Amino acid sequence: MCLTGQVPSEFLGRERGHLHELADLQATLSTFIKAAYRIEHLQDTNRTFSKAWRTMISGRQGPVSLEVCWDTMTMTAELPAPKKVRPEATSAIDPTAIEAAAKFIARARRPMIMVGGGAQHAGKAVRELAEKLNCPVVSHRGGKGVIPGDHPLAMDCVASYELWSETDVLIGIGSRLELQYMRWTGMQRMIQRADAPPHVIRIDIDPAEMRRFKPHVPIIADADDGTHALLQELADPKAKTGTAKRIREARAAVHDRIHAAQPQMQYLAVLRDELPRDGFFVDDLCQVVYTGYFGWQAYDPRTYVTCGYQGTLGFGYPTALGVKVANPDKTARSCG
Repeated sequence: MCLTGQVPSEFLGRERGHLHELADLQATLSTFIKAAYRIEHLQDTNRTFSKAWRTMISGRQGPVSLEVCWDTMTMTAELPAPKKVRPEATSAIDPTAIEAAAKFIARARRPMIMVGGGAQHAGKAVRELAEKLNCPVVSHRGGKGVIPGDHPLAMDCVASYELWSETDVLIGIGSRLELQYMRWTGMQRMIQRADAPPHVIRIDIDPAEMRRFKPHVPIIADADDGTHALLQELADPKAKTGTAKRIREARAAVHDRIHAAQPQMQYLAVLRDELPRDGFFVDDLCQVVYTGYFGWQAYDPRTYVTCGYQGTLGFGYPTALGVKVANPDKTARSCG
């Protein structure tokens, strides 16, 4: 929640060049945050603040701004105590989508799970699904730590590419599937609809994601709820044999390539040894961090803190300060 000032209300939209004036601050902010609001009148304070807070915490959570004009800031009034704000109720999960996904999975011989930042709270369910299917779990940046990086089924994004050509079902959980359908295709070719193989199943709380990249089975749901629903629908699947061997072979095939990235991998090794298992690694823009996309293991959810695809130069240090304030008993390190 970003609380901001605004020019005096009489100057709104007049383009007189008042202090810090932009032509339309709300419109500008709305292009890169979830929503922007303004308290127009003093009596609207509780209503507008509650609306902004509900937007922030509902569905696909994201930042919002709330601006107040100079003259509104100086006003005083007796206002009722604000009511507790709760997230908007989510729609029920479509059972036909769960059934369709379960059918694809039941026929799969080489499934793969891809997790993103939207699955950070769903680690237990994701691990249960992976172990039930005996299939690899892949992450890029946002999904690091959803399951521990040293779990036998966890795979880095280099080794997992070795298994990609054999994958017949891809289960994306809280992920844009950037790795498979942008990075592994050269970053130049726009793919909006998945072609089989593999058949693509997506679990995402944001309906717009199903438009941005269309899967064969869209499951619009919170990552944890959707994964649990899928687990309940799946009968005991046919054993996916040889997975452990395939993962070992894929890791061995890329080991030398990964460790040829020097001295970056040495720096990461020192940081990993020094940082406790539940310590926080905050990324920035540098060669060590880029190498960490495939060379860093996170063991707990939300311990790999990333600026994501926006590539925010200078993100690391101030974010690490915030991480430390929020977690005073844990270690935080930024790399940039």
